[in-house]
Order: sequence, then C-alpha cells, then structure tokens
Amino acid sequence: MKKVVARGTEEGSQALETLLREKDLPYRVITNTLGPMTVTAYVPDEMLDDLLSRIKMTPGFAERNSLIEVSSPDFVISPVLEEMKGAKAPEQPIPDKPVIEQLMESAEPHTVLDANKVMLAAIAGVVALIGLFLNNVGIIIGAMLISPLLGPIYAFAVNTATGNSGKVLDCVRVIAALLLMVIVISFVTTFLLALVTDIPLTPEITSRLSANPIFVVMAFLLGFATIAALSKGIPEGVAGVAVAAALLPPAVVFGIALRLAPASAVAALTLTLQNIVGLILGGVTAVILLGVRPRGYFEQWKAKQFIRRVLWILVILAILIIILSFLVGWLSPAIIPGVAGSRIP
Repeated sequence: MKKVVARGTEEGSQALETLLREKDLPYRVITNTLGPMTVTAYVPDEMLDDLLSRIKMTPGFAERNSLIEVSSPDFVISPVLEEMKGAKAPEQPIPDKPVIEQLMESAEPHTVLDANKVMLAAIAGVVALIGLFLNNVGIIIGAMLISPLLGPIYAFAVNTATGNSGKVLDCVRVIAALLLMVIVISFVTTFLLALVTDIPLTPEITSRLSANPIFVVMAFLLGFATIAALSKGIPEGVAGVAVAAALLPPAVVFGIALRLAPASAVAALTLTLQNIVGLILGGVTAVILLGVRPRGYFEQWKAKQFIRRVLWILVILAILIIILSFLVGWLSPAIIPGVAGSRIP
C-alpha cells in the first residue's frame, strides 16, 4: 500500500478528488482533502504507476509549484479500504512495470564519481589481480562482489530511457574513470612485482588474452538480464556479479598485458571493449522493453529521439568492435604464439 499526497492548484485538487472518487475508476483508494490544495490517496503498489500518470494529466498538477509525494505507511486501518478489498478487480490487468521515479532515484547516486566508488574499484582491482596471478577463481569472484561497476551502467540505461543526456554523459565519465583506474593499478602493480619476482601468465590470465565476437552477444545478454533483475528488486550485490565478471577481470588483464605480454594487450583491450558495449546495449534494451519512460508526452518524444541516437551509436560501436575482434583473432596466432603457460622474467 502506498500513500500519495498531491499538491496543486485549488481547481486541480478539486478535479483530482472528483476523478479519484468515480465509482468505475479501477483504483482501490480513498481520498481526503486536508486543505484546498492537497489531496491524499491510498493505493495498492501495483496501481501506483497508473495513478501517478492520472495525477500528472490532471489540470493544476503540471504547474511548476505542484508536488507529488509518495510514501509507504507501516500500516493503514480503514473500514473503507476493508470494504474495497472485496470490490471487483479491473477487467484489464495492470502491467507489472517499475515506477520511473523509483528507478531515477535509485540511479542518481551512480552518476557521480565519489570516494566510495574509487576505493571499492581500487580494492576490487587489486583483489582480482591477486586472484589472476594465483589462478584462484574464488578470489576473482570475491573481487566481483565488491566491484562498483554495475551502478554506472544501470544509471546509463535508466537515464537513456528518460532522455537525460547530461546524466548519461556523467555515467560514461564514471565508467571510464573506474575502468581506467583499474587498468592503471593493474599495470603499476604488475610492473613493480616484475622487478622483484617472476610472474606467471596463469590460465586465468591467458584465457582473457583473446577476443571473440561471441563475447559481445554474451555481454548483451548479461546486461539485459542484470537490469531486468534490478528492476524486479534483486539486490545490486547479487545482480552486479554478472557485470563485474564481464568487465573487471578483462580490464585487469589488459593492465597486466601492457607489462607482461604487450603483443596480447590489444586482444585484452578488445575483450574489455566488447563487454562494455555489450553490457550497455543490453541494459538500454532492457529498460526500453520494461516500459521505462518519462510521464509527460513531450518528454517521452524527446526521450525517443535520444534513445534512437544512443542505440545507433552503440550498434555502430558493436559492429566496429566485432570487426576488430576478427582482425585480432586473425593476427593473434602470428604475434603471440604459445603465450599460454609462458613465464615473463
């Protein structure tokens, strides 16, 4: 059950209250006018999105000074609500769609590069580096659990669906900064370790020194499934493992390859780019199919134009990266023969 408090003009509040009190309206709600400009309604969670759409379309609630507040009461006791529980359900089922305001609020923190993200990315990169050098899958998975790479990709998808170009650019900057930091940390650490000891190219490392176009498809499916899971309330720590698995180890391996196997670094970078583009493309596709969009008609039109541009850019990048993957795969046997199992002094 959600409590919705709508504040608009006096005429708008009266019109909204009349609308909510219509007997044939498919809402189980009661309204209470606290003042000449305020209407309060109680509505089941699954009907919240439709109710907010109706409020936004009511004259007097599209003004700049209007306010819509949504909260979750601990409990509600009302004879009227008890009677409405037995009312006839609406003939048309209400689609189970995420509420856009909730998605935007949850995505907002991921558009800013803060100290916590930097610290978690640095720790995750070092832990993944250790796991790769020790050929220990458990340690690599542990690095994925603390990686903050999912948040910016999720925010990118949500802000693309709502047409917020400024926030999308912020997400790109955050993703680029985190990945660049992981690569630099991996390169510097590998460079220093190579000065004092022999470092093996373990199977966990060499398996990521090749690029295959199928990884773009895999990343697309992971991005789609991850964003869909988040919209259904799956915890970020669980859903984010898939994204971290696709991005974190390849980025770390690219940093390692820059020092230990420069001829293979292009393949590692290509694999990283494949996963970035595939994950973002899958995430954007997921929010579109989930029906995430602004409420206003003009905002929806702007969002559609922006989505088309973003999709074209992502598709073109995916095609270019697939071509690069074929080139790298064709050249790899000639430039890095027998790399698996080698040791670099």
